[in-house]
Amino acid sequence: QNPYRAIEKTKSGIVVGMESTKMFKSNETGEMERNDEVVACAKVIAVGPKCQNLEGGEDVYVIKHIATPIPYRKMQYYVINEQNIICYLKKKN
Repeated sequence: QNPYRAIEKTKSGIVVGMESTKMFKSNETGEMERNDEVVACAKVIAVGPKCQNLEGGEDVYVIKHIATPIPYRKMQYYVINEQNIICYLKKKN
């Protein structure tokens, strides 16, 4: 879940900011397809010794297909190089 996503409703009733991974009918193929998440918000749980800009507990944005999934105790973990992180959100001291 992205803790920074703001869901708003316009005066006319349109919901803005909602992410969806539901199925949709493709105009190109006519088939039902899944709306896959491309950019994901993730929490750093550990960093390697050569990591220079991140610390555990920080939030980052990554391109999901670049990250390598690691199945561990039925949880959704990923490994990604520091260079492939789109942006990170530093905590204020």
